[in-house]
Amino acid sequence: MSTAHVVTVTLSDGTEVDVFDKYIISLDMMRAGNAWTVEMWRSSTRDTTWPVLRRLLKLGENVTVSIDGAAQVTGRIETFDTLVERKGASMVISGRDLGGMAMSWDADPTIRLRGLSLSDALTALFAPFGVPVLVTDAAAARIVQSGTNQGGAGRAPTRGVRHAATRAQPIDRSHPRAGERAWSLGEEMCRRVGFLLWTAPSANGGLAVVVDVPAFTTPDVFTFTRRIEDGEATGNILRSAEKFSIKEIPTEVSVYTGTTRGDLVSNRSRSQTFNVALETAAVSRGFVASPMPAQVRHVKSARSRTLAASAQEGSRVISEAMAGFRRYECTVQGHGQTVAGSPRLYALNTMSRVRDDLTTAPDGSPLDESMLLTTLTFSGGREGCTTSAVLVPRDSIVVIPQEAA
Repeated sequence: MSTAHVVTVTLSDGTEVDVFDKYIISLDMMRAGNAWTVEMWRSSTRDTTWPVLRRLLKLGENVTVSIDGAAQVTGRIETFDTLVERKGASMVISGRDLGGMAMSWDADPTIRLRGLSLSDALTALFAPFGVPVLVTDAAAARIVQSGTNQGGAGRAPTRGVRHAATRAQPIDRSHPRAGERAWSLGEEMCRRVGFLLWTAPSANGGLAVVVDVPAFTTPDVFTFTRRIEDGEATGNILRSAEKFSIKEIPTEVSVYTGTTRGDLVSNRSRSQTFNVALETAAVSRGFVASPMPAQVRHVKSARSRTLAASAQEGSRVISEAMAGFRRYECTVQGHGQTVAGSPRLYALNTMSRVRDDLTTAPDGSPLDESMLLTTLTFSGGREGCTTSAVLVPRDSIVVIPQEAA
C-alpha cells in the first residue's frame, strides 16, 4: 500500500480545489521551469463544482500544489484543456513553476547590474516578471519542501564565510543584452562564481531562487533499498534503472588561449586536460572500455590568456559533461520516509543511501553508495501515490568558477 498523503491544489484567490484526481509534480535542481499537471473531474455537488472552476481557472493565474501542508510548486497556468468523453468530462491544467517565465522571456536590457551583489542582481533580474523573489540557499528550500518548517520559512540561514563573501561580490556585467533570456543570464552569473541556480516555492507564495552547491558533504537522510534475501527482493524500490552515457563526454579537452589572431590557433598556446574520471573504477563501476576511444574537444577561449586559465577552462568543460555520465533512477511508494521518528517529504539536494542488489558491477558487487537527489517526480491519483527519484554519485557535479579564467 502506498503511504497516505494529503495533497492540496490552491488557486491564486485562495480557493482549494476538491475535485482533482491526478497530479504530477516534477522538481529538478539542474534546471528551472519545474513542470506540474493537475486533472479535475466534473462535479455538481462538491465545493468546486464544474461551473465554479470554469469561472475561476484562467491562463496566467497562479496555482500552488502542496503535499502534507508543504508547498512543492507554485506555478502559472500555461495550458488549459477540457476533455469530454462518454464517461464524463475533466479539465487539465498544467504549467511550470514561476521560474519558467525567466526561461522563456527576455531580461530587461535597461537593468543596471554592475556593482550589485549577486543576490541583489538576481532580485533585479527577476523583478520585471512581477513575482516576489527570495534569493536563498538549498537548506532553506529543503525546509519548505520537506515539510520540516515550523511556523513558515523564507529566511536563508547562514552558510559560512564563502557563501556570504560570494553573494556580496559585485557583478562586473553592466546590463543584460537585448534578447538574452533572464534565466540564462542568472545561471551564468552564478556559475561564474561556482554556484548552481535552481528554483523552489517560497513561504510567501512567490519564487525562491536557490543559489548553492550540491550538498555532497551532508549526511544521508533517506534510504532506497532492494535486497535479495533467500531469492526474494525486499526493500522500498519498486522499479529502478542505472544509466550510463558517454555521449557528449570528452576524453580530452584542448583549450587554446586567445593570443593568436582570428580563428588561428597555435600548439604553443594549447592546454590539454584529460578526463581521468572515466578511468576511475569508483566512477565508471567498471563499465567503461580501457582504453577508452578518443573523444576530443578543441576549444578556442576568448577569456583565457594564460595556460593555467586554459587548464581551468578545460577542467570545467569536462566536469560539466561528467555531470550526466551516471545516474540512478528509482520509483518508490509514497512521497517521503520516516526520518528520526518523524515523517519527512523527499527534497532536492539531499544525500541518500542507495543499496540495490540487482544493479551489480562486473565483479558482482551490488550498488551500495551515498548519492544525491537531483530530480523528483511526485505522482498521484485514486490508485495511490508514488515518487520517482533521480540520484547521482557523490562529487559527480562540480561547478568550477569561471572567474579564475
